[in-house]
Amino acid sequence: MAFVTDTDLAATGAGQGAAMVGFIQNGTGAAPRIAMEKLRETVSVEDFGVVGDGVADDTAELQAALAAMAAGQALDLGTGKTFRISATLIFAKPIVILGGAKEQSKFLFAANGEYTDLGGGLGKVAMLFPHPDISIPVPSGANATRSRLQGFTVEMEEAGPSDLRGIVLNAPCYLSEVDVNAFGRAGFSIIAGDSTPLDGNANGSTLTNCTAMDNGGHGFETLGSDASQCRFDACRAFANGGWGFYEGGFLGNLYLSCEADNNAGGGFGADNSMPNTTVYLFCYAEINQNPLFSVNTRSLLLSCSPYAGANEDSGFVLAGLPSGDGYSARALTFAENAAVANVQGAGVSPGPFTRVGKNGFEHLPYAEASCRLQIRSLASTNYIDIYNDDTAVISFPQKTIVAGNISYKRPFMPNGFVVGPDAACGFLGAGTTSPVSGSFAAGGIWLHSQPIAGGHVGWVCVTGGSPGTWKAFGAIEP
Repeated sequence: MAFVTDTDLAATGAGQGAAMVGFIQNGTGAAPRIAMEKLRETVSVEDFGVVGDGVADDTAELQAALAAMAAGQALDLGTGKTFRISATLIFAKPIVILGGAKEQSKFLFAANGEYTDLGGGLGKVAMLFPHPDISIPVPSGANATRSRLQGFTVEMEEAGPSDLRGIVLNAPCYLSEVDVNAFGRAGFSIIAGDSTPLDGNANGSTLTNCTAMDNGGHGFETLGSDASQCRFDACRAFANGGWGFYEGGFLGNLYLSCEADNNAGGGFGADNSMPNTTVYLFCYAEINQNPLFSVNTRSLLLSCSPYAGANEDSGFVLAGLPSGDGYSARALTFAENAAVANVQGAGVSPGPFTRVGKNGFEHLPYAEASCRLQIRSLASTNYIDIYNDDTAVISFPQKTIVAGNISYKRPFMPNGFVVGPDAACGFLGAGTTSPVSGSFAAGGIWLHSQPIAGGHVGWVCVTGGSPGTWKAFGAIEP
């Protein structure tokens, strides 16, 4: 490449001069290039006249920059700039948006702007990343799939519209170090699938170290049949009007080390009508919101805290604080399918199951079994009871219970017990008289509950029947 003097450059136009300046990367084997080709690898907002002072309207200039970019190209926001925007930014191609520290680059959406309506009661949107199947009008062929956003803040001006959402993902995108603040509706929304007015598909989106604060709706939300298999990693939701994190995806999503604090609706919530299986790992909810966790019955919470806030309809939980013990807000059930697992209480079941939860243990050995073993406190909080089909068989009293001959050292059998290979003999109960109702077999023993001197120990059934023939036995000394 020939050497060009300052005098030569002064005599050329801007385009000619740029084409004459050479560039070569440092290192062996680097190939010569022209500077224009090198500099156009990344687009800067300043290349299109964006001011970035937070006062001038940068909408048209920023839209021009986005339109000029090739798919997959990077847009450099620079640092220390605030871009005032007065219309929805629709990202019609997959691009990379690069800020710096997220506090140093800001999109400030004007309170009096004109914003795209998503339809179906979803409100309007500030930043939209559409899938090709989106059902609302967008530029022809719009497809933001695999866009990457990093290092900036999206914020609503004071007194902005109450129905405006911050960022809406309708296609799979990847966000890192992005904050969304002060919008009337949700901060971050993943809305996709034919169960929503938008259609589209945003499965597999990932948000890392993102924060939603002071939004009127949820901080983060997923809505729809194709807002699933998404990952929220170390995201934070502070002081939002709805839930910190709201799960409305069809198949479920993953929340890792996320924090919810001071959200009016609660910490982590979910749509119980959706069949999703969502996992919450190392998530934290401050106690200044209620409820802390209110997720569906299929969810799994691992080392989330404080676990005391989980409601009884939540999924299985392994707690991290304060003791590290495992606990279940809803029983953990082992069964062959969901229909069997969801059976509650006595009655017919379509199959066998075993259930372990905070209320105790329950086992049904085979379909439609009337033999249902339960270990729990049903009759009284003073006992741990072993039940068979909702009937107390054996009760173990607390140490503090003192009544008659009850002791924690011996079990209490309110309905007696039988022995022998033919199950005929045994102690069947007690009373002040022999049985006057019920069906009994010969060999059964009925103890006298108020024996006296000169009386007898009880009665034995000598002829089976209803109630059968009973004879006194066991004379007591006068």
